[in-house]
Amino acid sequence: MPLKPIKIKHRLDKIKMDPKQALKAANNLIKGRWQKAEPYIMKDASAATDYATFVIKGAWKEAEPYIMKDANYAVLYAINVLHHRWLEGEPIIKKNSAAWKNYRNYFGIKKD
Repeated sequence: MPLKPIKIKHRLDKIKMDPKQALKAANNLIKGRWQKAEPYIMKDASAATDYATFVIKGAWKEAEPYIMKDANYAVLYAINVLHHRWLEGEPIIKKNSAAWKNYRNYFGIKKD
């Protein structure tokens, strides 16, 4: 008995709404940016940071307001994506003492 064809479009429509699954699909299946999934991916700080790091391989301005909501991912974004201090994210990073310490140490910022 032949297998039924997989409805790829239907599956992708479901996957794109799950930020982690959309990130995996963009990175492993599509092997590049997946614009239809980006509105979903950007709302998850973890997925957005990884998407910028591994898929875009650079800054993702549209996602930055979501990324900077989580101090730990803001630090990772600054280190792994921007490769320099992220002044806009620093007020959020400073609110998390462990994240601020890591950020300060990485970028050689003296204690306030």
